[in-house]
Amino acid sequence: MKGNLRVLPRVHAAFEQAFTEIAESLYISRNIEVALLALHSWKSFVSNWMQAVVALLDIKESSKLNKALKAANDIFKILCDHASVSTPRVAVNIALVIGSLCSVRGLYSQIYVITNYMV
Repeated sequence: MKGNLRVLPRVHAAFEQAFTEIAESLYISRNIEVALLALHSWKSFVSNWMQAVVALLDIKESSKLNKALKAANDIFKILCDHASVSTPRVAVNIALVIGSLCSVRGLYSQIYVITNYMV
């Protein structure tokens, strides 16, 4: 499992690079439909990022919720680091990604509650 922890920074770096490239090229106009479409696309991206990180995390409790929280915190920190040096176009995309992160993280919480309720 310790090998997974060595891979984790590379996974974050790959997703961070993809995020940067997409955010710099994705223009969000003032059209709400375009923004909602972008939000939906970012939700898929963040979901894939979270799944990749959760699969590599080795937390003693092995709780899906704890792993999801750790993954979400890691991703949020990366986004905050970008926000301080980003252009307005990237900043808009960061806001959408954070919204997507909250949405995806919420799904993990719901899955956790449902599985614990069923047990």
